[in-house]
Amino acid sequence: MEMKYSQFAYIAFISAISFLLSSCEKVIDLKLRDSDAGIVIEGAVTDQPGPYKVKITRKVNFDEPNVFPPVNGATVVISDNMGNIDTLNQVGPGLYETNSIVGIAGNTYTLSVGDQGKTYTGQSVMPQPVAIDSISIDYFLFGGPDTAKYVKIDFRDPKGIKNYYRVLEVFNGDTLDGIHILNDDYRDGQRFTQPIFEDGEGDSYQTFKSGDVVTILLLSINESTFNYLRGVDAIADGGPSRTPSNPPTNISKPALGYFSAHSVTSRTIIVK
Repeated sequence: MEMKYSQFAYIAFISAISFLLSSCEKVIDLKLRDSDAGIVIEGAVTDQPGPYKVKITRKVNFDEPNVFPPVNGATVVISDNMGNIDTLNQVGPGLYETNSIVGIAGNTYTLSVGDQGKTYTGQSVMPQPVAIDSISIDYFLFGGPDTAKYVKIDFRDPKGIKNYYRVLEVFNGDTLDGIHILNDDYRDGQRFTQPIFEDGEGDSYQTFKSGDVVTILLLSINESTFNYLRGVDAIADGGPSRTPSNPPTNISKPALGYFSAHSVTSRTIIVK
């Protein structure tokens, strides 16, 4: 998948795990249709230790300079269905951080953002985590074991439950920004053996050499996050000739962005 976008494209989609580890933050720039959106909200709660972060920027129109002002002084609250309420602190330009709320699979989380007299909300139920059975390094059959290699994930989908997944690769400590999403349509309860291809130099795929450390994160996401990522991916693949359109959002209009509650499992391998 080609992951290079027009310089005036925008939506700063932080990779889902970036709310756990600031060093893993990635940005995907996408074209957005002109609208009255006003702000773009990006936030997540996970079942990993917090604090969790919410990033808020002010949208600019398609034909304006590629500068996206942070939204400062907003009132940002995350609550859950257990009665916990956490008012976030602003810790940087447009960046807000939780104090106390804990991500627990099965709970429902609600985000509320107040800005300039308007309130925007989003809600997400955190799915149960799904274990990774194994990850491995394989090679392209046409090249043989001493040439191009790629990583592969293996896990079993829980039967009788609708599941949506995102797979992230952490390569030598850096979280890569490829969008790898799966669901269990027609595969409920079956085993997934999935190659993960990331862009490398030029037009080639990423490959590995001996000593590289690869961690695969399996995010159990909900349907709204899946649809958002699918929309992001569709716009990215459309190229500059595609008519701009905004990814679907679970944030109340006219804001753009997403609010995700997801669980995470992981496996690490050292390339031999």
